[in-house]
Amino acid sequence: MNTFPDCGSMIMEGDPYCSHCGAHLQWDGPENDSASQLYRKDDLDDILDSMFITPAQRQILKAKLESFLKAKDCTRMEARTALDEYVFAFTRENGYVRTVDEFYFSPKDQNLDRVFCDSYSSHYHDGLLKSSEFKELIRKTGLEFIGCRNGYRTEYKMWPSEYRMVDGIDVIVYFRVSDKRERFYHLDLENMSLKPDYHEYDVR
Repeated sequence: MNTFPDCGSMIMEGDPYCSHCGAHLQWDGPENDSASQLYRKDDLDDILDSMFITPAQRQILKAKLESFLKAKDCTRMEARTALDEYVFAFTRENGYVRTVDEFYFSPKDQNLDRVFCDSYSSHYHDGLLKSSEFKELIRKTGLEFIGCRNGYRTEYKMWPSEYRMVDGIDVIVYFRVSDKRERFYHLDLENMSLKPDYHEYDVR
């Protein structure tokens, strides 16, 4: 078990962020992952040519990757293989929030409409936690700050079946009200304020 020096909380090795203060954690490891490569829109044909997929899969996958690269605040795309799947990781970021969305493509998947068979999102709030405006906002609440979750939005629509990047950021800010009760607000990032509606719940 390790201790995060900034806030003194106990953390597990490999955790992406501190569950108490929300700070992003970096662990020692290889500086470069040889299995993962950065790509731009101009590189899409090279990526697709290297994949063992049908012409129909190539067409729909290229269209989807191009649309994701055009998403608001998208700064990079990484591609790698994972067993019999291909993983495409897109980074969207601004001065406060960074979200990495991983989309999994399986050549064995028969559902061509949705393109990807699964997705996973990671959110980092380094810039937000360092912001003097955000720190002042937290101070004015008079509550104990726990951390932040979420970021750039991604959704899966059932009909038509499709993974989508949504132009919007939804950061949730958590506070401890008492030993047995917590509260969260949605953050209005543009105005650096907490939206008036909140939700409280009991904790054990």
